[in-house]
Amino acid sequence: RYDFDFEGSPCQPVALVKQGRMAGMLHHLDSAAAFGALSNGRAGRAPLLASGIPNAYTVTPRIFIVEPGQAKAEMLPELLGDGLRITESYDPFHCLDIASGHFSIPCRGILYKNGKPAGSVASIAIHGELSELFQAIELVGDDLRIAPFLMTHAYCVGAPSLLVSRLVVSGK
Repeated sequence: RYDFDFEGSPCQPVALVKQGRMAGMLHHLDSAAAFGALSNGRAGRAPLLASGIPNAYTVTPRIFIVEPGQAKAEMLPELLGDGLRITESYDPFHCLDIASGHFSIPCRGILYKNGKPAGSVASIAIHGELSELFQAIELVGDDLRIAPFLMTHAYCVGAPSLLVSRLVVSGK
């Protein structure tokens, strides 16, 4: 909604990962000074994002997306074969350890057999490390869904459909 952050710094697009490697960082004024960089407008209020760490502000995404690829999204379920299509995830930011990259994200989805829907699953979670997840991406769809973060609507997250070769899933 705004072209500036909590500190009044202009928001700039930032590519965080390119071809599976870290390419940039999100900065507010203090973090930018610590790294000898310029702020890219990522200061946000901390109470909802800092997990109880008392500070006035923190680095936050504005619109956090995975850019669309070339694969036709409608073809990905057929290429899935036997697997799981995650259709909804809940609260990914509070289920991610930003120091280690470990994640455990509650979600639901559709079970596929031979590329065809075979039933729905709920009360499941996907687990792993972000670096391993990025390495397991085989295809990136040409679609893109952007939605406000469910709890705050202060920023948005989005991604195209992804075909992932391996992912740890637990639950029913």
